[in-house]
Amino acid sequence: MPSQCRWRPQGQQKVGLRHGFSSKMIMPRWVLAKSGSGSSSSIPPPSVSKPSALECDLVLSSGFLAFANHSGFLRGVEESGARVRGVMGTSAGALTGSLFCAGYTAEDILRETTKDPPWKLVRPNLCFWKGLLRLDAVVHRLRELLPATFEELQTDFACAVLDAEGNYVLVDSGPLPEAVAASAAIPFLFARVDIPGRENEGPFADGGAMERVGLLPWRAREGCDASVLALCHVNSKSFGPLSGNDDLTGVPPSLNFEVVESPKSGVTLLSLGDWEGQYERAVKRTERAVREVCREREGKAKRPAA
Repeated sequence: MPSQCRWRPQGQQKVGLRHGFSSKMIMPRWVLAKSGSGSSSSIPPPSVSKPSALECDLVLSSGFLAFANHSGFLRGVEESGARVRGVMGTSAGALTGSLFCAGYTAEDILRETTKDPPWKLVRPNLCFWKGLLRLDAVVHRLRELLPATFEELQTDFACAVLDAEGNYVLVDSGPLPEAVAASAAIPFLFARVDIPGRENEGPFADGGAMERVGLLPWRAREGCDASVLALCHVNSKSFGPLSGNDDLTGVPPSLNFEVVESPKSGVTLLSLGDWEGQYERAVKRTERAVREVCREREGKAKRPAA
């Protein structure tokens, strides 16, 4: 039986100009490692341009098609030189987070998620009362981009879904592409997604309908190290009161987290909008936030013990 955690909450400059953005997708490290093609030197190293002693987990919230915001956040983390221990993702955060954990860079992820308008990867659902659109094409594309299972990822990863009874489930093992697509299956808009091996629990829907961020369930995972900073990227709600909980004001500081906030994407199924501007602004927000975190921690380390 795959491991799982059930949890219920309480209560502009062009990308290509700045970062040398190319049109070629870098082969992720999980593919190179599995195929054995080339030496280890052929595997692209993490994109790190500045030294940092920061070690962190990343928590990527839901946010309707907020791929550019999340990619910018990931680029800011890469630029800081922080070492990422694990990633928790919900909905759009699950899509971007899974690609990141598979070895794609932030710019690879941006390129993949912005090359076509979203409507090209969805199909009308004949059983419209179960969801207006189907995500079959999304599952197919994720199978091309991702390894088959969580266990094959380069970095620890989990994503949030709702099971058939509406229970919040943290999935961190077993079939990966289907779990990631299920985490993005917004109720009523998209049909639920089956995860192989979990037919008795599914089909599954977007965990963000209950809990948008996922910090508490991530910290509740067995073996989670709360001494490692959780750097949370929270996109503003796209659907107002219809969205899940994202209030972190009551979360105890002992959970050791920092929050970077981004406005809602404003993206629709028909148009990606100003994705380049969203990306650049998210990069800058994240770089500032990580610098501040590093300064605060350096200051605490220099203070004499009481």
